[in-house]
Amino acid sequence: MSQPAQEVFSVEGLLELYARQDWDELSLRLLRSLAAFGLLKISVLDAQAQYRLDRFVQHFLFVFSQPDYVIPVTHRAGFVQSNSVISNLVAISSTRTTDAYLPLIVGHDNLVKLMALYSARNHSRLHAKQFFDVNPQAASIWYWHFLRVFPSALADENAYLHLRYQLADPDPRLQADLICCDGFFGSTYINSQTDMHLKRRLNQALRADFESTGVSLAPSSGSRRLGVVTGTWREGHSVYRNHFDMVAALKDDYELVLLNTARPEVKLADTGLFQEVLDVRLQANGLPLADLIRQNFAVLYFTDIGLTAESLLLANCRLAPLQMTSYGHSVSTFGADIDYYIASETVEDLDLLQENYSERVVLLPGLGVTNVRPNYTEVEPVRRSDRVVISCSWYGQKVNPPLLRALEAVLERCPPQSVLFRFFPGGLPQGHFLPFAQSICESLGPENVEVCPPMPYQQYMEAMNQGHFALEPFPFGGCNTIVDSLHLRQPIVVCQGKRWYSRVGSAILKEAGLSELVTQNSQQYIDKIVQLVEDPDYLAGLRRRLQSLDLDELLYSKNYAHQFKAAVDYLYAEHPRLAASGSREPVRIPAL
Repeated sequence: MSQPAQEVFSVEGLLELYARQDWDELSLRLLRSLAAFGLLKISVLDAQAQYRLDRFVQHFLFVFSQPDYVIPVTHRAGFVQSNSVISNLVAISSTRTTDAYLPLIVGHDNLVKLMALYSARNHSRLHAKQFFDVNPQAASIWYWHFLRVFPSALADENAYLHLRYQLADPDPRLQADLICCDGFFGSTYINSQTDMHLKRRLNQALRADFESTGVSLAPSSGSRRLGVVTGTWREGHSVYRNHFDMVAALKDDYELVLLNTARPEVKLADTGLFQEVLDVRLQANGLPLADLIRQNFAVLYFTDIGLTAESLLLANCRLAPLQMTSYGHSVSTFGADIDYYIASETVEDLDLLQENYSERVVLLPGLGVTNVRPNYTEVEPVRRSDRVVISCSWYGQKVNPPLLRALEAVLERCPPQSVLFRFFPGGLPQGHFLPFAQSICESLGPENVEVCPPMPYQQYMEAMNQGHFALEPFPFGGCNTIVDSLHLRQPIVVCQGKRWYSRVGSAILKEAGLSELVTQNSQQYIDKIVQLVEDPDYLAGLRRRLQSLDLDELLYSKNYAHQFKAAVDYLYAEHPRLAASGSREPVRIPAL
């Protein structure tokens, strides 16, 4: 066990502090350990580390649930804000959940303790209204942190249902918080049928906050300044890969400004497209809205609303006469101050546009994004397993019980020890990997899975290349994972859904002449996987067909960036007329 892990899980002196009733120092010690665990980079627990972790959790829960332990006022918010950290920590201990401790602390006098320990992994159900009735401000903090566990918890059946329970009907007294973007982003994966309720409520609160600032937009006077708001302008990120060529197409006719909402430590990719780079980050006094208004932007283009708090806040401000977004976080904002959503006429279910988007949709030919050739040279894979290795390149939030049940059905139909599911849950926040891996192993059996820790792109592609074929998750598929698999000449099975993120993969495969890998429901998905496992000749034939594909023609040369440019030009010229009409009929950009 590493020395940092030893320090995080140390219990030395905790009981002495409790015996002395030194509540301030005891609270500080506990909060420091919780914060350190949330930042701890660890992908495996050996026996010694497990022992120390179990011991720490037992000590923490013992002293925390004692009725005479009174949390000082200055530390109360810290414990509520540790809700998801405590949930993850307890989940990988032998204690597993805090269920046994909740009855010890129920009561209004222990509201802070209850909000710290009551998480999505609890089997008991307390309605959020109970917290909001006592203290709406504290309850709002708890609610946003309760949702933050979603990247690892959605793979657990109980936590999945619990998160959906709390998301279904957000309390009208819910207030915005600096970390509310995590709930905004995660709500899509918790339940894409009810996420709009939370998003609408949050957008209303944020827009009210903006209106209260008194900042107002002055009329644009012939400006061609176009601000690109993004927190993901970095090498390798899917948003950067899908949007670089689209933004580049605007360079000659617009004065491009990068509004960078990423953290200071993030290294930006090529910024040569932009005449100026502005770092836009939350400060103690909020965002520099007045300064941004003075930039006189004609257009703001948001590539990834909800991936940073700043992007979500800016999307609820009116800083340009024309504001638009597209497939970054590839769902509607459901009520932000965004005029248009740039979408794909080829991929979208056109009958569901009004249901799926609150913004007016602008339809482009093609996929709605551009595909960049992966920075990886394919080599002949050297198989390291005599089993059929199935690549699952799935972010943690895309893994849910219905999907895992489909994989369980595959295992039941295939010979024992014939299949190995290899998971690549890249992007899991620190502190989430171990509980996620634990849920996967418990669901599918540790002998049937390999959960790979986060790794650099080259290493990831090398590991993906060892697979026999790949799977897209449902209902939350992807785009770049399809491109990566095809680049490796690896068949990939998809399940087509009703939104762009669950349809773009099927559109690519159909264009490639591989529609047989597109399924329409979970049973077809299971059947196709089993067929690929049990029929090696069929699988080999698919791989040969993939080898013959001209990916330049299929993916990389079909650059629809000029269509995006045409859409921006049209909206720049026609927005006043379109806005005055009040219509929500989609705007179609003809093929060029």
